[in-house]
Amino acid sequence: MIQPTTTKQITAEAGDLQTAREQLQAGAPAGTELIQIHPDRVEGRIRATGTFRQAGSSEIVADGADYDTALAALRTLVPEDQRLLSIRTN
Repeated sequence: MIQPTTTKQITAEAGDLQTAREQLQAGAPAGTELIQIHPDRVEGRIRATGTFRQAGSSEIVADGADYDTALAALRTLVPEDQRLLSIRTN
């Protein structure tokens, strides 16, 4: 399984963290999931920066004579903007 690694950040400002989180979720780019929040207190208010990543994952398949060669082949199939999440063997 592979997953996108590119992220997008947006910022929200509110009186409390829960409201800032809700604002971040409401402003989430389509098809993304909130993966991290960095809150700061600025003049008595919360300024939160949310990091979003494209939701979902994809499956890729590679074959080889043994595990090591199959793993090497699999790694060559992972696009630069993706990360390898898990490996399943048959």
